Amino acid sequence: MNAPQTPQKLKKAQRWNRLGFGSSKKDDLKMTVISSRPKIEPYGRFLSVDGNGYLVNDCGLDLIGDRWLDLVLAWQEVCLTTLNSDLVSLYLRGSIPRGLAVEGLSDLDGIAIVRSEISSEKQLALESVQTELRSRFPFCTKIETQTLSQAEILAPGSDWGRFLKIQGLNLYGVDFMPQLPPVSWGKHLISTAFQLEEDITQTCQDIRQFRYSRDRLRRKCAWLSRRIVRSGFELVMEREQAYTRDLYPCYLAFSRHFPDQEPQMRRCLSLSLNPSTHQPALLVFWQDFGSWLVAQINEQL
Repeated sequence: MNAPQTPQKLKKAQRWNRLGFGSSKKDDLKMTVISSRPKIEPYGRFLSVDGNGYLVNDCGLDLIGDRWLDLVLAWQEVCLTTLNSDLVSLYLRGSIPRGLAVEGLSDLDGIAIVRSEISSEKQLALESVQTELRSRFPFCTKIETQTLSQAEILAPGSDWGRFLKIQGLNLYGVDFMPQLPPVSWGKHLISTAFQLEEDITQTCQDIRQFRYSRDRLRRKCAWLSRRIVRSGFELVMEREQAYTRDLYPCYLAFSRHFPDQEPQMRRCLSLSLNPSTHQPALLVFWQDFGSWLVAQINEQL
């Protein structure tokens, strides 16, 4: 779907953006960040569906903003240098290649496809340089590179293959998109709901045992809150006949089907943007609303 991109092509796209040729749909939902604390506003979109009922990948090189593109170029160079001959392809997924990245909120989700499992030394080196990049680009909340083999991507029914098909942007090397089957919405796209009960239980247990520093608790709060919001959407995804991982549309779709639970899901959305470190309140909320949501998932999915 997307042709392999070289660093030169990335730089050319950066010039296009500066000249005003970056495309953005006028009907996209957008969010405003006020001061250092983001507020809830409509932001994100559902994926489009083509004439055959398949989800349309909405990533594009020309959608990456200038500052984010500088980060992407640096990340690509790090991967090329660290993985060298082991590297087959590089992909971006998430908000950055969709033109939805927000400074101070979004992270870089990268996928490096390698010939075979890389050594522990290279894995540690990759993690080390990612930490270095994080200090150079502090507006990005996290930099994560998932290393996968070609076999994991191309295996029949591969979850990673599915998500790459609808969420990935090829930056370097072999483009596997033409080899991956088209994807329609359905239960095979559920990625968080079935794991939610374990996520809530483990997080609450760790909090009770004081395993988190204040900063780590804040990050964990945002992480679990995002998973709850997305799990709420996965509960109603088939009824909506739509697909997204963007938090506001997830919250909105869930609230249409469970209006009585809208305040609780809105609180999750708020915590994903402005995470709390108030442990007692978080424990009560996650166990109360989380238990209700898990019960609905177990009953309906």
